[in-house]
Amino acid sequence: MIPRSLALVLTLLAFTAVAQQATKPMLEDKKGRFKVWGFLSTGIQFTPGGFEFAASGNPVRGQSLDQGLTFSCRTLDAKVAQPRGGAMRLREGTMKGAARVEVESASGGGTVVVSETLNLTASQSEAVVALPGAFTLTNKATSTDGGLRTVTVTSSAGTVRLDPLEAQGKDPLRGVTVAARSTIRIVNTKNGLTMRDMTIQGNRLEYDRSSRRLVITGAVTIDAKDVPEDGPGFEGTMSGLNRVTVNFKEDYTVDRIQAQGAPGSAEVKEGGGG
Repeated sequence: MIPRSLALVLTLLAFTAVAQQATKPMLEDKKGRFKVWGFLSTGIQFTPGGFEFAASGNPVRGQSLDQGLTFSCRTLDAKVAQPRGGAMRLREGTMKGAARVEVESASGGGTVVVSETLNLTASQSEAVVALPGAFTLTNKATSTDGGLRTVTVTSSAGTVRLDPLEAQGKDPLRGVTVAARSTIRIVNTKNGLTMRDMTIQGNRLEYDRSSRRLVITGAVTIDAKDVPEDGPGFEGTMSGLNRVTVNFKEDYTVDRIQAQGAPGSAEVKEGGGG
């Protein structure tokens, strides 16, 4: 049996913890659609159509439901739009210290970018994440038949282009440009099975959603593995390549791989019979 004095101390500690939690600083709009919390210090400067917001914490966290956006970092310098009578919108944000941005998609996938420093600009036509240092990008896209494609890119610097954040389509990732040594991993799963697990390395990459094409150049290597016996594609490696082009189907699976070396070239079309 707990002594009465100890029970009183535990009750006071619990009450203090709840009180401290209830008084944590938070910035929130009147609609309850945008909020930033977890900051230890902050400053606000009013501007036409909104305000500039600086905050630091461990970490600062934020959410914009109308933009499908969540973020966290240790320091934040942001420009926030405040339409009269409407919800707030993040328009620009410089995030430093374990910075993380996630943009959700309507299909349940989305795009996550993690870096020590990132700069997010969100206009009505496009959102851009500039990455001056090392980063990891993870994009998940779901097809109509329940398949899932996960693409992971790790590199030292790059730029990520997204749909306007308010759009919240089935796949927010428009494009990626990286002019540095990169590793790209493509995993397709369906009904609990890994249909493809492919890793590509190269000195530069360019992904464009409109053409459904990923291009990797400069000392390119490919390692494809873990394909089930009845699955599409090939299991093996390629190396000594100057350029590799990966074409995706509309359901986000790999359609074909075109490889160019010196002096020859090769092409692998997925789904061929064995």
